[in-house]
Amino acid sequence: MTNAAFFVYLSASCVGVAIVALLLLIFRVQSDRRQSKNMLMAFVIVTFLVGLLYFVERFYTGDFEVRGGWSVIVRVLDLLLTDAQLLFWCRFLQTETDTKEGWIRRGSDIFIVAAFLVQLCISLFLMDEHYYIASAGGRAFATAAYAAFMALGTVLLAGHAFLAGRREADPRARGFHIGISLLLLLDLLGGSFYMTMLFRSSPLLDAGLYAAYDFVSVSFLLINILTAVYIYRCEIGGMIEIAAAPAGQEERQEEKARTLQERFAQEGLSQRETEVALLLLEGASYDDIADRLIISKYTVKRHAHNIYQKLEVSSKVDLISRFR
Repeated sequence: MTNAAFFVYLSASCVGVAIVALLLLIFRVQSDRRQSKNMLMAFVIVTFLVGLLYFVERFYTGDFEVRGGWSVIVRVLDLLLTDAQLLFWCRFLQTETDTKEGWIRRGSDIFIVAAFLVQLCISLFLMDEHYYIASAGGRAFATAAYAAFMALGTVLLAGHAFLAGRREADPRARGFHIGISLLLLLDLLGGSFYMTMLFRSSPLLDAGLYAAYDFVSVSFLLINILTAVYIYRCEIGGMIEIAAAPAGQEERQEEKARTLQERFAQEGLSQRETEVALLLLEGASYDDIADRLIISKYTVKRHAHNIYQKLEVSSKVDLISRFR
C-alpha cells in the first residue's frame, strides 16, 4: 500500500467515525425523520466497514489475494458489505424523497439480493484462490453476469439520482443525493471491471491494480466528506439557525402558519388535511407525519392525495414551491 493510500483510508475512517457520532447526537436532539436518519446511519456504518475491510486487506497482505480459509470469509464480507451499502443508499433516497411507487423499492431490493447471490456463487464455486476462473464456460458466465450487474446497477443508481433530483426541494440535499450516487456508480463500474479482469487473469490487471484501489480509497473519503458536509448544512445548521433565531421570528412563523391555514380553508381543505399540508411544507415524510399525528401511514397518503387534488399540485415538491 502506498503512503498516500494509507493516509486516505485512515482519513476516511476518522471522518466516518465522526459522522456516526454526529448522527447519534442528532438522534438525541431531534425525533423527526427517524427512518431516513436510520438509513443514512446504516449507509455510513457500512461504508466505514467496507473501507476498513479494504484497508486491513492491503495493510496486512500487501494485495487483495488473501490465502487460506480467510479467503472465503473476506470474499463473503466484501460482497455482503458492498451490496448492503448500495441497498441502504437506495432505501435512504426512497425515504428522503417519499417514493410512493412500491415497485421501485421491490425492484431495487430484488436486484441487489439477486446480484449478491450470483456474485457469491461465482466467487465460491468458480474462482480459485487467486480469483481466476479456469473453465472457458465459467469465465463466459461470470463475464455476462458482471456485465448485467454493471448495466442494471447503473440504471438503479441513475434512476434513484434522477428521482432525488426531481423530487427533492432543498438544493443542498439534492446535490448530496446526486453526488453520492455518482461516486457509488463509479465504484460499481470500477469494481465490476476489475473483477472481470481478475478472473480472466488479464494483462491489464497488474498495471491498473493499485491505481484502481487508490481511487477506491479516494472515493470512500469523498463519500464521507460529502456526508459530513450534508449533515452539518442540512441538519446541524438548521438546529443552529433555530436556536439562534431572534424572538420575533417565531411570531412571524406563527403568523405565516395562520395565513396558510386560512388559505387552505378557502381551498376546501379539512382541518386534518391542513395539518398534513403544513407538515409536508416543513419537509416531513409520510412516516414522520404518521408518528406526529398518531395516524397510519396509509391515512397520511390518502390525505396527501386529497391535498394535491384540491390545491391542483402534482407532488410534494410542487406543494412546497407554491406555498413555502
